[in-house]
Amino acid sequence: MSQWPPFSRLRRSLRALLWIVILLVIALTTLGKPASWATPVAHLPNQTVPPKQLTHLPVIASPLINTCDFYLYACNLTTGYAGATMTYDWSPDGHTIAFYGDGDGPSGLYAMDEQGKNRHLLLEMGNINLIRYSPDGTKIALIVSRPGSLSNSGPANGHILHDLYVYTIATGQVRPLSDPASEDFSDVAPAWSPDSSTLAFTRIQHDRTTGELTAGDIYTIRPDGSELIQLTDTPQSEHLPTYSPDGTRIAYIRVKENSNNPSIAVMEANGDEPTILTSDEALFANDPFWAPDSNSIFFFGATENHEWDIYNIRVDGSDLVNLTHDALQQSYPVLSPDGSQILFVGQVQTPDAFEIDFYTMSIDGSNMTKYQNPHGANQHPTNAKWHPDGQRISYAAYTNELDLFLLRLEARSR
Repeated sequence: MSQWPPFSRLRRSLRALLWIVILLVIALTTLGKPASWATPVAHLPNQTVPPKQLTHLPVIASPLINTCDFYLYACNLTTGYAGATMTYDWSPDGHTIAFYGDGDGPSGLYAMDEQGKNRHLLLEMGNINLIRYSPDGTKIALIVSRPGSLSNSGPANGHILHDLYVYTIATGQVRPLSDPASEDFSDVAPAWSPDSSTLAFTRIQHDRTTGELTAGDIYTIRPDGSELIQLTDTPQSEHLPTYSPDGTRIAYIRVKENSNNPSIAVMEANGDEPTILTSDEALFANDPFWAPDSNSIFFFGATENHEWDIYNIRVDGSDLVNLTHDALQQSYPVLSPDGSQILFVGQVQTPDAFEIDFYTMSIDGSNMTKYQNPHGANQHPTNAKWHPDGQRISYAAYTNELDLFLLRLEARSR
């Protein structure tokens, strides 16, 4: 039986009044209390809750050399978007942060604990622009930049090369896996196999006359420098390899000749059976990462209208799904340690500013939760990562200086 309309309106009014009273009580009881942790707002992307506490780690690095990381499709510059140059990674147990520092002490690879204390130099080396712990926590892969010298017929400067190294934590030894004397190629984007026995990486060819980047191919190599194997050899360029959790496949990016739109591809871990998964020329596909079951791949994509979203596709190329099909512009998507959530930075343009905040969602696109950016509008946190405990995130942000922050994502039932 339908309710009498005036009675229904009265019920809604009383319910609204009750919520106002509850919110007022909460505000009065929390007023003046010491700060705690950032609190999420579930399923309400237009609302925010002010962060209660932010764990702030010391300034650990300044911007790197003025160059573009080709394989990341983004530029790390010395001015303006300085936060994009932040380079760090968590140890698998979450107790240590390895990072590049070139501030008060020698430039090199540093480490500190998860509270930002006990900072110490591991390796003196300049221009480290990527750090990756091995899954077993015994080694760290490094990408290091160096200037190249061009032939007399080429331009006078601007030739930047990248080399792959492996640092062994127990011994403190560093081993070059690239040829540091070569100017024919750069090695970038290393990815560890799940058993830590192999590194997959991109080798990008250089034109020695102009210094321009040309074709890229995917290789694998052992951490001791043995068994260098070329997995791809096509007229296209292949980049950004990443192993499936079961170690049997590698997802990567393939860029066709005379095309600006990269596609998601997958192959067996030995290079066999390469398959293009996204063939739509209108879809710009990038940054692949695997689902926990190794049966599908997430990636960051954009269409011709420049709407960036997070997608999922099965390894046989079926069931392409746009998980965030809305006006929210996403960046830096990364899977949680337990494989249940995706973290990303979301941006919404308002009449007065860009609202840039952290978001999480379930891997099927549901349960989107917003966490307010503690640094305010127009401040863009970058290089966001999950802490291995799955309860906190770390990221770089430029306030007065370039800093690294650690933020807890407080769990709350809906």
